[in-house]
Amino acid sequence: MAAHALLIEVRLLDGRYHGLGDWPPSPFRLFAALIAGAYGGRWVAEPRHDKDAAFRWLEGLRQPEIAAPRAVRSRATTIYVPNNDLDSVGGDPARIAEIRGSTKQFVPWLFEPDVPLVYAWRFEDGAGHADRIAALAERLCALGRGIDMAFARAAVVEAGVAEARLIDHGGPLFVPGGAGEGERLACPTRGSFLSLVERHAAERARFTTYREGRTTRTSFRKAPNARAVQVAYARPSTFLLFELRGTDGKFRPQPVERALALTLAVRDRLVERLSTALPEQAAHVLRYAKGDRDAPDADKALRLRVLALPSIGHAHAGLALRRLAVEIPSGCPLRVEDVTWGLSGLDLSEIDGDTGEILRDGPMLVPASDRRMLGRYATVSARRWRTVTPVALPVAARNGRRGAERLQAETLAAGRLADALRHAGRDARGTVLAVRREPFHAGGVPADRFAGDRFAAGRLAHAEIVFPQPVSGPLVLGDGRFLGLGLFAPVDEVPGILAFGLAGDAVPPALAPRLAAAARRAVMARVRDALDLRPDAGLPLFFSGHAADGAPARTGTHDHLFVAVEPGCAPRLLVIAPHRAARREATGNERNHLATLERAFCGFERLVAGRDGAFGLVPLVEPAPGDRLIGPSSAWISATAYRPTRHPKRGDDPAAFLAADIAAECAARGLPAPERIDIADLQAGPRGGLAASVRLTFAVAVAGPILLGRDAHQGGGLFLAE
Repeated sequence: MAAHALLIEVRLLDGRYHGLGDWPPSPFRLFAALIAGAYGGRWVAEPRHDKDAAFRWLEGLRQPEIAAPRAVRSRATTIYVPNNDLDSVGGDPARIAEIRGSTKQFVPWLFEPDVPLVYAWRFEDGAGHADRIAALAERLCALGRGIDMAFARAAVVEAGVAEARLIDHGGPLFVPGGAGEGERLACPTRGSFLSLVERHAAERARFTTYREGRTTRTSFRKAPNARAVQVAYARPSTFLLFELRGTDGKFRPQPVERALALTLAVRDRLVERLSTALPEQAAHVLRYAKGDRDAPDADKALRLRVLALPSIGHAHAGLALRRLAVEIPSGCPLRVEDVTWGLSGLDLSEIDGDTGEILRDGPMLVPASDRRMLGRYATVSARRWRTVTPVALPVAARNGRRGAERLQAETLAAGRLADALRHAGRDARGTVLAVRREPFHAGGVPADRFAGDRFAAGRLAHAEIVFPQPVSGPLVLGDGRFLGLGLFAPVDEVPGILAFGLAGDAVPPALAPRLAAAARRAVMARVRDALDLRPDAGLPLFFSGHAADGAPARTGTHDHLFVAVEPGCAPRLLVIAPHRAARREATGNERNHLATLERAFCGFERLVAGRDGAFGLVPLVEPAPGDRLIGPSSAWISATAYRPTRHPKRGDDPAAFLAADIAAECAARGLPAPERIDIADLQAGPRGGLAASVRLTFAVAVAGPILLGRDAHQGGGLFLAE
């Protein structure tokens, strides 16, 4: 841990910042402004050695933490700038409109000018360099565009003093790091100082003149870009955690479907309590604790968020509500101490407003000493997330009962979920989205059970999101994100089945294997891209089904992917992991390969199958028990033709041979012996190969997926529960 910090405070004179593309002003922008002030004006002739060494030291430090004023974007202002060539119109100012040049649009950030920007660079060694930078900081005269006049003060302080200064600032705090989320700001890095020196020298020599015969010509050379690195800055929030306990001190768990009612009660009673105790801050309490649906985005970013936390992490937790968290965003005007006081000991019993009678005995909020449950939502990073409380979508979703109708409804709902991601400030690009009414977690509750006066059942849906890169929690989306709805939990398990809906017409059984073959080729091509391999490079056996020498794998253990297309009016492309087909846990190598496969499928939106056409792909949730692919069921029927693993001998009865082959396949795949095997549509190929439709009956219910036969990895022998 660094013991010292270089603390630089910058004040812009008129509370406006016109710099393009960043708020707060990036550390690299400040670095460049410090250099401009240190070497410009009357200090041009000053010895450079000590200054050069100090800035080279500064560029090597870890990126600074930043405290900024609360700012809002103003309206755009367009300025018309004439070209500086009046002589082209005979020097007549009245004709200046004829040489009007470019237009410039300004959208400045507005903030209180008395509130400074604070940058804190932490360091261990180099106190002399830090003192030198602190002295040079007083030469700063602008930050942003040339019209953004500013001045700075700097000091070298203990790390604890810098920490307190950042916290006491009161504005949003920006901390470098995280999982690639948040504001991306340019920061100095090794070589930044030299690149700025070279850029300045190149700017002075942009125009050169030369003779070409009797003509003097001017050439222009663009100056090289300065060297900087883009760093993600997060805005850390403060989380208060409370337990729901009764007067006897024991937990008073609440059903998960009461999440909305519980958070509404907490929010309204907190507002009442703080407004009574702090009447001079009543307006702020209403604005940032209760909020308004029409509030600007700047207000929403600072609003308190109440989260009812279902218990997860244990098989018997049951998703009951035992804890409640309140998120206080960085820069929120409400003090953490005041909010803590307002929530501590809050009684959530339902009371008749007229008589004062207790209608329903409720729990009490008690500050929690064990914060592990909060950590399962807030301090984790993951690519795959699933709801524990449903998302309130911006618009009610259409209901779809079955087949293509349900697929279309869930596709529209996934589009609205992408809108919810953007509204919450999350990047929806490259995500795989899936929406459904049923819960994902054991003990979960269907989405419509959370409905009430505030959100109709049609607007609520459970969701799964797979991001292209890990994102950090908490992940809370939708119109109910301030009231406990739309809370996601990370999923550590690897996917066993990746499913996509095929948009378009129904797929007949005869077409399904050809589409599966096209999909298999697409899968391998996308995996090669994900692994940055040449088009002709070999792939691991897990993806290709071939050994390192190119020969087909003959291990007999089916350790590579199954790719199939389920035919019908609502066809699905299914990519099934070998551990899922074998009903076992995934190995470490398989988990790594599946992570690669998920990355490869990001942006997989179209399947091109040659003469069979092209199909749009819609990401679907992983099939769960109750789905025809999974069962369980005692009767299974083939959706695509079954082909035996070997050819029959001359004189063998085809039906008997096929039944024996199916029984052997069931035994090899760990399935019980079928009580009955019914064969229909038996066909013999020109070379003696057999194919048939098959119905299997077991003595007990068997769970899928079931893929059997010679071409099971290429879409044949796919069985569905009857």
